[in-house]
Amino acid sequence: MQSVPTKKAEPFKRWLAKVGFERLQEIQNPDIAIKRATFLYKTKGYDDEWIEARIRNKTSSDILTDAISIETFGIKTARHKQIK
Repeated sequence: MQSVPTKKAEPFKRWLAKVGFERLQEIQNPDIAIKRATFLYKTKGYDDEWIEARIRNKTSSDILTDAISIETFGIKTARHKQIK
């Protein structure tokens, strides 16, 4: 995409860079990701109780997956994905 010199590609390149930057910020600060997810769920019409339960379940699932990965492979899930 970077090598495409057309004017039509420029807005997409800027959007892609913006989204990539935002995701890197979320990796460094997970609270930003939670706020983004909450906002997106609200715009889709989900109520606060559902959103809270969804975020709580997602967090629990991530913790459980990490625990299984550590016991099975001796590394966290994120590290396992890097190796793959």
